[in-house]
Amino acid sequence: MAAGKSRGAICRRAAPIILALAVGAASFLVACGLTGDGPEPTADLKSLPADWDRYFNEDARKPRFDQEINGIVVGPSAPAPDYSALCAGPDVQLRYLPAGSVIGSELDFEPGYLPEGVQALPSPAAVAVRKCGGTVVTVLKEYHVPAKYSDQHAGVLLWSGGGFSIWRMLSTRHTFPLSGAAERMGPISIEGRPAVLMRPVMPGGVDIGMGNAAIVIAEDFGLTAIQGSGLPLDEFIKIAEGLY
Repeated sequence: MAAGKSRGAICRRAAPIILALAVGAASFLVACGLTGDGPEPTADLKSLPADWDRYFNEDARKPRFDQEINGIVVGPSAPAPDYSALCAGPDVQLRYLPAGSVIGSELDFEPGYLPEGVQALPSPAAVAVRKCGGTVVTVLKEYHVPAKYSDQHAGVLLWSGGGFSIWRMLSTRHTFPLSGAAERMGPISIEGRPAVLMRPVMPGGVDIGMGNAAIVIAEDFGLTAIQGSGLPLDEFIKIAEGLY
């Protein structure tokens, strides 16, 4: 599989998304460029079909619309998470926090499970609001996923490689923009918490982590969102469960 076709590059839109969240500008919160690309789990070791890109092209033409799933509104024009009721006023000032400063915040987290070889990128990003006593309103951590090949089957790619992010954010509403095809979004429960799963595209039924997947979890404080690529979907579900 050509590197240019893997679509496994890690999302680098973290800062503008955090800023958009913090100022309530929903139109600028593009959830890591989620276009609904990617596969779904399978136990079979298969090679990607030669025309795998056709699956992505077909998916791009499928309907996209806002919908409420498990009490969470998702879709291309779903409002961004909103904490404005917690911190109102025109003179609210934002500040970005250095790594380690979010320890003790209710939004801080450390995954209880990460697949072997997956590594956290340095300097997790967070935004605090000065006028709210420095309350942390969102925490973002990013992870690198290396490509992985089968030990038993030469040349069989198990992970496409890429990267993913985990966000936690304060919000008075359970809403999150996702731009994948509407038919690939459905309910899931993560350790008893209602959530939305956006399944990847599954070119030829092969799940090696191509494209983007997403899991959006409703929390008492707001939302947790896992999104990205490079791993089979069942690994992302294990990561989500490992947060609790």
